[in-house]
Amino acid sequence: MLVMNKAAIKELFEKLSGFQTRQRALLIFVVLAVAFLLFYWTGMAVNNQKVKAESYTADTQMRLADVQRFMVIQQSGRQDVRKLDAGLLSHIQGIKGRYGLNGDIVNIRLVSSGTANQQEQVSFRAENLVYQEFTAILNDLEQYDNIWVKTVNVSKRFDNTERIDVAFDVIRGEP
Repeated sequence: MLVMNKAAIKELFEKLSGFQTRQRALLIFVVLAVAFLLFYWTGMAVNNQKVKAESYTADTQMRLADVQRFMVIQQSGRQDVRKLDAGLLSHIQGIKGRYGLNGDIVNIRLVSSGTANQQEQVSFRAENLVYQEFTAILNDLEQYDNIWVKTVNVSKRFDNTERIDVAFDVIRGEP
């Protein structure tokens, strides 16, 4: 058995109490640091989720507003419908003059559509066009709601790769 006197026990308790105080201080510091990091990271994660949810909600609301706007347009009937009232053949000839393509548009011919409803089909070929002229012709044709381009055949020219030859089949009327 270990027999100790009061002075030795008192000295031992002082050493242990000093050691426990330092160890407790270190343990408290580590616990506080871990708690701080845990709350900080949790706060960042919650904030990140909140930002994602707000972004998703805003995106969804924007899409729903677009759908609602399109539904209103569809249900009420469009007021800005542009229809070509003149003949399609004369409109194609007007494109020639409008864009200065008098020598470039060749083979304009009226094609029998073969349907009972009032459709008019024109087939024409445009040669030696730059891409801007091609897009201008397409924009001119597609600005009307009763005209649609049935087929477009685009081929690069063999003599100049920056120019193209284009064949169009265009229909005017109800589908």
